[in-house]
Amino acid sequence: MRALDAIAHRCGQSLAKMAIAFVLRDRRITSALGGVRSVAQLEENLTALSCLEFSEEELAEIGGHACDAEFAVGVVDGLH
Repeated sequence: MRALDAIAHRCGQSLAKMAIAFVLRDRRITSALGGVRSVAQLEENLTALSCLEFSEEELAEIGGHACDAEFAVGVVDGLH
């Protein structure tokens, strides 16, 4: 989790924002459900829509640190 958080901060994002962007960057995904505790948190999470681009290196690094490596590799490989 710390490694993913470090990647997110290096990209100028929160971990939550990076996770949302990672899911929504695939055009086959039409929605992502997430819980928020405040309007401010919702507004912050919505800004993920403006940063859906990841470099190949970032995708590999994110995939390498995901909890379920087999799933992450499939997702990263399938979203290129």
